[in-house]
Amino acid sequence: MTPPRRRRSIIPEVIQISATDCGPASLKSLFAGMGAELNYRVLREVCQTDVDGTSIVTLDEVANQLGLDAEQVMLPLDHVVVPEAKALPAIIVTLSAGGRPHFVVLWNRVGPFIQVMDPAAGRHWTRISTLLSHLYQHTTSVPATGWREWAGSEEAVATFERRLLNLGATQARALVARALKDPGYLSIARLDAACRASEAMIRAGAVRRGRMAAGLLQSMIAKDDSSEVPIPAAYWSVRPNPEVEGELSMTGAVLMRVRGWREAPREGEDAPRAVLASDLATELIAKQVSPARTLLRLRGEDSWVVPGLIAVGLVFATFGRILQSLMLRGVLDLGRDLGTFAQRATGMAVLAGVALCFMLIQIPISLGLLGIGRRLEVRLRKAYFEKLPEMEDRYFQSRLASDMASRTHNIQAMRSLPPLLAQALVLSLEVASITAALIWAAPHAWRIVLALAAVTLLVPLVAQKLLFEPDLRVQMHAGALSGFTLNALVGLTPIRIHGAERSLRRAQETLLVSWSKARYWLQTLSVGFEGGLMLGSYGLVMLLVYSYLAGTDRASLVLLVVYWALRFPILGQRLMMLSRAFPNAMNRVRRLLDVIGDIKEPPARPEAPVQEPVAPADAASGVSIVMEKVRVKGGGHTILDKVSLNIAPGEHVAVVGVSGAGKSTLVGLLLGWLRPARGEIKVDGQVLDQAAVERLRRTTAWVDPAISLWNQSLIDNLRYGNDGAHGWSLSGALKSAEMLDILEALPDGLQTSLGEGGGLVSGGQGQRVRLARAMLRSGVRLAILDEPFRGLDRDRRARLLAESRRLWADITLLCVTHDVEHTQEFDRVLVIENGRILENGPPKELLANKESRYAVLLRADQENRTLLWGGGRWRHWWLSDGQLVERPAPKPVETPVAEPAAGGLELAG
Repeated sequence: MTPPRRRRSIIPEVIQISATDCGPASLKSLFAGMGAELNYRVLREVCQTDVDGTSIVTLDEVANQLGLDAEQVMLPLDHVVVPEAKALPAIIVTLSAGGRPHFVVLWNRVGPFIQVMDPAAGRHWTRISTLLSHLYQHTTSVPATGWREWAGSEEAVATFERRLLNLGATQARALVARALKDPGYLSIARLDAACRASEAMIRAGAVRRGRMAAGLLQSMIAKDDSSEVPIPAAYWSVRPNPEVEGELSMTGAVLMRVRGWREAPREGEDAPRAVLASDLATELIAKQVSPARTLLRLRGEDSWVVPGLIAVGLVFATFGRILQSLMLRGVLDLGRDLGTFAQRATGMAVLAGVALCFMLIQIPISLGLLGIGRRLEVRLRKAYFEKLPEMEDRYFQSRLASDMASRTHNIQAMRSLPPLLAQALVLSLEVASITAALIWAAPHAWRIVLALAAVTLLVPLVAQKLLFEPDLRVQMHAGALSGFTLNALVGLTPIRIHGAERSLRRAQETLLVSWSKARYWLQTLSVGFEGGLMLGSYGLVMLLVYSYLAGTDRASLVLLVVYWALRFPILGQRLMMLSRAFPNAMNRVRRLLDVIGDIKEPPARPEAPVQEPVAPADAASGVSIVMEKVRVKGGGHTILDKVSLNIAPGEHVAVVGVSGAGKSTLVGLLLGWLRPARGEIKVDGQVLDQAAVERLRRTTAWVDPAISLWNQSLIDNLRYGNDGAHGWSLSGALKSAEMLDILEALPDGLQTSLGEGGGLVSGGQGQRVRLARAMLRSGVRLAILDEPFRGLDRDRRARLLAESRRLWADITLLCVTHDVEHTQEFDRVLVIENGRILENGPPKELLANKESRYAVLLRADQENRTLLWGGGRWRHWWLSDGQLVERPAPKPVETPVAEPAAGGLELAG
């Protein structure tokens, strides 16, 4: 990476999409301020794998990996904003309104103000005192010798001296030198605390800067006995750590400061550790996608004949307006030049005919512009839907569904973009033609005419450049607000049950305030530019009319000159309206391209279509899976670590462990949810890259409660993704998934709609629908069952698991379950704890060791059921066919499972 070296004076804005995006957004903004653009879409994807979006440590690693000389440090709070500390620019941890850690970028300081780029609110200037009150203060243990070494460094000494000088202590250098003569930490720590306490008293109005403050500071550091130091503990940045001898408890701000671009590793320092995969790093620093160039490329797929004819028509229509104004001016002389009624009627007919011709020109122009807009919209939608299957599932799990929906919905803005550009062209041509006409009518005032034309054209042009960023901020906040609204509607019932309306309003208020501030600033800029344009235009108009009347005796053209001159403010106002609409439309394209990336030109069609070989429907071979030292990171934690695994084709493997151990993450690697931060995964001997994930998905049957059920008929839900299924009959799948009772209860049978999210069927019934859908899939070589029978009674879970293993007997099967007892017949069992495979082997071998974790889990499962179903303190109720009946508790047996009635559900309470 060879980035430009120019640092911007104003840091670019990057608004986060969700609460977990502050790290990637701050990092992108920091790089943009240093002169290098990062791909935000790829950066967010990286932050879900090896980069921890909530850890400043990994942000530091990525910054160094991509060329910045960055360093994670911890400084006393008031050192951060002192120029001598050289802490800016930096990414620093603050506290959000809800009290959660939040990343912001501190860019530069000007007097008592500091430039902040907050991913949640945008760029703004804030007072230093206000900023310091929101910084997160972290306390950690540090070696006393290490802190003393830092206190004697050049930067720290200069910072101490600057703080003393700000108080009014003229002997600042001597005070610091005297404190540093003490080889221990106490003297310099006392001076630091006294300086901070004096500053607090100045802010409170108790003392004034200068001699009084210096005297107070001297009195506080005069005591030598640390037990009698009159400085409150709150003002000390370090105190002795009572738990560890020789260490100090240090309190300060945590930040990642940037010194510039890294040319080479510093002396005695290793090169920064590579934390990004090479393909991700290349895509991350790839050239950014330009919305304008992308739209031009899409438009270039069609012939340019139609746009050329439209441009010619717009030129004729524009200059026709000048002709019409001249003809209207000639109407005043009709009585003098045309004497007879026939002549006057002919003149009026010619005038009406010319007006009709120009009006008819507008019809094909409008139709052509609408057609161009529709084709752009269709191509963008096509590119979006082609991109969706290629994107990793983790990307969608980390992005607001409402934000994605708003981006796609806003594609319709493409219909209005060509008319906007056409209007801008027409107005610009009209300004040019009126300028030429005024120079012809008032040649001695040509300078004023050119100035008037320049103001009319340049002010809207400058305005639309400056409105891009505020408009993007408004759209980002609107996307977050729509996400809040969607979540509130989805969770409306729980909100009412728990009485959370007030909390909900407070959370919404924060988003509304951010959106309203962004909207207000955008409107302020627009009105300010429009007001300045109007003042300048009308001032020049008055000057032009005065100059014309004072310098010519052609009074016959005065009305025409006034009419043309007054057209400039009107045209300028219309151009200002376009300058607000154009950034809005282009930002919508930009937000869509953040998702789909660059739209490549369509590849040339091959002479003969090449199709990948697909296993036949009756193929009964499973896939082989090999994992070597795989590590998965996400959300600030290592989810899986040092996972090595070898699964033979056709092997049935059960995955057990406590909740949160990493079981679903393990199978999610095969589905493409996550990329391993380290290690390698091979399927059938091939590295599992994105292309291999797509091939594997086509031969995978997956059952999980998270799989969506659609607001479609039951038959459509069963055949979803199985249109070409021919390896298993529909009746066989319904029978194997025990769905016949569901089918009988549905009013319209297979044509019954399941409702939004499958809301018209119970949780257990929905799981059986998902299982039947998977059983209908043909060409399956891998079956992944992740808690596949949640919501069903124990006997039915056992039967469905046995039926699934019978159906997929010869293919590779992975089953994640908490029913440990049902895993005893599997070929192998994996016990996962704390992200690692604790045990791996056949169930009988694991049970042979009574102290094995698998044996402990099995005993705990049986003991819990014995206590729950066989305990005398419990009353047992059966819910069957809509009736609730109490039954006596079953007697404890070796496998204490009560026999339920057909279709019944037991409730213990």
